[in-house]
Amino acid sequence: MRGGYDLFIAGGYSRDPGLSAIYLPELANTGEPCIGRSGNAQPCNGVVRGADGEETGAVFAAIKKRGLAFRTFASWRSKETPTASYSTVIGQPVATIDHRFYSDLEYAKSSERGDLVLRLTGDHYGYTGKYPYLYADPAAAETQPTLGFNDDGADTTWWGAEARGRLKREKLGRYLSDLEVGGGVEARRATGRQFNADVIGDEREVSFDRTDRVDRAAIFGHASARAFDHVVGFVAGRGDYYPDGIGAVFNPQLGVVLDGDSLGRLRASLSRGHRAPNLYEQFFGSGVTGKEPSTLGPENSETREVSVEHYLSSHVRLVVVAFRQNVTNLILLSDQDGVATTFDNAGSLRSHGVEAELEGRWNKLRLRSTYTRLKTRNEEGATPPNSPQSLANLTLVVPFASGRGIVGVESWYVNKRLSVGGVELPPYFMTNVALTINKVVERLDLTLGISNVFDQRSGDPGSEEHREAVIPHDPRIVWARLRLELP
Repeated sequence: MRGGYDLFIAGGYSRDPGLSAIYLPELANTGEPCIGRSGNAQPCNGVVRGADGEETGAVFAAIKKRGLAFRTFASWRSKETPTASYSTVIGQPVATIDHRFYSDLEYAKSSERGDLVLRLTGDHYGYTGKYPYLYADPAAAETQPTLGFNDDGADTTWWGAEARGRLKREKLGRYLSDLEVGGGVEARRATGRQFNADVIGDEREVSFDRTDRVDRAAIFGHASARAFDHVVGFVAGRGDYYPDGIGAVFNPQLGVVLDGDSLGRLRASLSRGHRAPNLYEQFFGSGVTGKEPSTLGPENSETREVSVEHYLSSHVRLVVVAFRQNVTNLILLSDQDGVATTFDNAGSLRSHGVEAELEGRWNKLRLRSTYTRLKTRNEEGATPPNSPQSLANLTLVVPFASGRGIVGVESWYVNKRLSVGGVELPPYFMTNVALTINKVVERLDLTLGISNVFDQRSGDPGSEEHREAVIPHDPRIVWARLRLELP
């Protein structure tokens, strides 16, 4: 662009009509009224029609001049779900819309001795859900219930500021090199509105409508150095302060790397972390029950890792990681007065395992495969839901026609696991394939793909709000995508 500006704009749109009909056995012969999308009664045979689809769109723009950059991003997603979750009317879709807007203004300056970054951010996320229910009039017991909707939604806006810097030094004394010290501060304010109402015809009865605010300030730093050419040590720490209840939380990290050059690297690290409760977990249950918000503490985690990295050849790399993680003070959904909308700190998880990754690169040909063996237990020594002990993944990217075309294959395996209700799901293996042809015509790229190539009829565990123990995966789907590059 003129004036030394760099401008980048990208956007995307996708529409998936979903399955015209889906069979969910848990929705058959329930004794409940079943109402189709047209509003007419239909047989309760477990088949739901015209209630599955998704539409998404996104746009990104960035403009930069020297060290100053402005970026903005917007996205939205409209989704229909046929599973009659939250005990909604069978045959009617649950319709949800999500949208997000994000912008940041950043100034960055770098030199051989270090760098400085200053950033201002604004972020907004909104959600609305339309949940169909049958409402009975207590004053007219002989009349049929009326189809209405529970209107549920939330909007949260974050404002933040961050300043961070880094100093580098090539040598210090005889034995130390590649020294680096960095740190920074940040502050963030989140303001969120949550609301819920029943809508029957032209009438709207509000259950609650509340706005809450959460502030956070943080300071962080790190330091690393190489000693005797082959030993790298690093230490880091972050302190967060939540003035509205949690108070101060500090999390350290430290580690060491033994660098054997062509032989590979050996790493060991120990870190602690936390996750603060979000606005939904803190305040939604209070809105439903009318009680004071429960005092939630953060989830805490401690992770230990040891890894070995070795190049089997100039093109093939092998990494093996052994890890152990403990998570305490879990934020879990509870059931107070029969209303499962309140969260409490309860329970813990312990997990340990080994992960191996093999990666190969030959010009534009790429191969990556991983295998993970994992064991997870809760505070009672039982395996929690959706915790498979084995996971595997294979990704292959093969160019052809001098790079004009690319074939991508992705396969993954998930071992057996438990649903929320204790039902064991069998293992499954899934494969997707995509073919991309660049410049089919000038500035136009074409991608053709097949999802679930072998038509595996598997699924994932349902959550607490689902009637189904297993949410089935989509069958084999053939899809196409066009990419247009503007001048």
